[in-house]
Amino acid sequence: MGTVYSSLVCDPGCKPATKNCYLDIRVRESELQHSSVAPWIINKTTDGDRLPARIDYADCKDCTVEHMVAKPIFLQIFVYRKLYNNTWCQCPFDLAVGCTCVRQ
Repeated sequence: MGTVYSSLVCDPGCKPATKNCYLDIRVRESELQHSSVAPWIINKTTDGDRLPARIDYADCKDCTVEHMVAKPIFLQIFVYRKLYNNTWCQCPFDLAVGCTCVRQ
């Protein structure tokens, strides 16, 4: 199914962070990801210039319903991106938190 997290795009007018803080985002494995008709596995993306550096995300597997395809469900979160002058900028990040089946 491929990677289903977004790449960071901070627009030039982004809101600078006033202090470095750590965001702890963890995805807990649940029965839902295995019992869904659109199952997923948990993968991770790591970026040393982002806080949090590691983000776990849902990677869709094949839909178990005939004539349907699995698509990710996104939740927009905010992360911090390190800028060239060692400051931090708050940026939106589309995080895949699960999957659903849709018509082909």
